[in-house]
Amino acid sequence: MSVRRTSIEAYNSIKKTLGNRQRRVLESLSERDMTNRQLSKSLGWEINSVTGRVKELRDYGKIEEKRKVICEITGRRVSQWGAKEFCDQREHNV
Repeated sequence: MSVRRTSIEAYNSIKKTLGNRQRRVLESLSERDMTNRQLSKSLGWEINSVTGRVKELRDYGKIEEKRKVICEITGRRVSQWGAKEFCDQREHNV
């Protein structure tokens, strides 16, 4: 899967202002949309480390819910997150 150009641009514009864990989550979501559990597995982190970073990045407006999917572990409907695509350079500031 190719990385969305606008997602890469957004990531590169703010990566110096984010914490290391926030950067890693944003980088992962710039490559493909994932649920919190998928992020946890991909990064090798506990789920509570992922959910906190996802909330922070949502609050910054850097990621957004892309769709609802059924979690293969719990069978529940969960959010799949992705990097927000930016059309305006002014939106890149945290």
